[in-house]
Amino acid sequence: MGNILISIVLLLVLLLFGLPLPLVFLASTIFMVISSGVDPSFVIPYGYNKINSLTILVVPLFIIAGAFMQESGIGDKLLSAAERLVGRKVKGGIGVAVCIACAVFGAISGSANAALTTLSPICYPKLYARGYKRGFACSLMASASILGCLIPPSGMMIVYAWVTNTSVLACFLATLLPGLVLTVVFSIINLFEAKRMHVTSFEEGSESGGAAAVAGASKGERFRGSAIWAILMPVFVLGSIYGGVMTPTEAAAASAFYAFAVGVFFYRRLNFKTIGRLLARAGKSSGIVMLLIFSVTILSRLYIDAGLPKAVFAVLSSITSSKAVMLLFINLFLIVIGMLMDDASGIVLAAPLLTPIIQEMGIDMVHFAAIIGVNLGMGGITPPTAPITYLSGKLGGGTFSEMLRPTMRLILLGWLPVLMITTYWDGFSLTLPRLILGY
Repeated sequence: MGNILISIVLLLVLLLFGLPLPLVFLASTIFMVISSGVDPSFVIPYGYNKINSLTILVVPLFIIAGAFMQESGIGDKLLSAAERLVGRKVKGGIGVAVCIACAVFGAISGSANAALTTLSPICYPKLYARGYKRGFACSLMASASILGCLIPPSGMMIVYAWVTNTSVLACFLATLLPGLVLTVVFSIINLFEAKRMHVTSFEEGSESGGAAAVAGASKGERFRGSAIWAILMPVFVLGSIYGGVMTPTEAAAASAFYAFAVGVFFYRRLNFKTIGRLLARAGKSSGIVMLLIFSVTILSRLYIDAGLPKAVFAVLSSITSSKAVMLLFINLFLIVIGMLMDDASGIVLAAPLLTPIIQEMGIDMVHFAAIIGVNLGMGGITPPTAPITYLSGKLGGGTFSEMLRPTMRLILLGWLPVLMITTYWDGFSLTLPRLILGY
């Protein structure tokens, strides 16, 4: 067990030093292989066989789809459609629109980082033009970008289902209600904050130039530039999955083709030069993610073979026999994991380790999908590490000191209540799987 502790310490130290995640996990994995005397000819094929899966193919496909969405103008159109839906006379309506746009875009792209980096250049100027303070705007964008990891089709839940051998559709539905509730809660908090900051509505602002340009366009230009093509994308992806027409992997490929077609033929923002650059960037990102999953998969298997889950459960049992208290400890562990690494690596590392403990406690694995999803999402914006919060501040020009209080308000009023409900009321996450899938 001593080599496991050294491996974990090595992992944490390298993470704190800011080394790239794939190299961090690769270093810890190599240490475990050498210290445990495991034959590399066993673990390397094991890692390869795990990633050589049609299910995990969804990861690079979603990365490609997200890259096309980023350049095609779909994010801009989604934000405009969301603002019209909310109402342009509503003070703070742009903040609600940002929450909706981030949720939809993040769900299709499968990544909080993709939603944040794509929508930031669009959302921040609009938020600041209406009078939002930088601290709150950056905090809102950070939390809203994570919503897509909970609202299906969620890349994080596909990875969870793959790791734990659980139904993908059931995991999608388990996190849907927590994701929707968080969207509503963030929108309500935003409306109260907008009143306090004296935010203006769209019609009180000075953004009539865009409307005039649209009014002066021909019918053909308005048809090609319509937001309907962006709105149809989530309908197409979700409808094909839940209608049984496509698997999540096939839907990810179809979403990439759809974003490509919209960007080339309708919004006309993609060309051969742009597409080549996007595919190169997506290939690089996919390679990094697959190396990360390869390393983390082997590391988690070595931890399991060394008896780490049993040791953790024995420690928890010696501290308390209460399932509620055990779940509290598990939540704290998952929040720390979310503070240190992205959602995919957090899932691949934590889910196999915690699965034996969760099963021993008699907790349903679909219910646990919602628990781990909300925890890792909240960890991404929780100080002091808060990777999503720092990224949002970097993109929006907000300092951490400006973002700290708004972030804590969003955590205390939004994330924590939803996390407690998700953890201790299994019906919150299991109702939809039972109603729709008969789970």
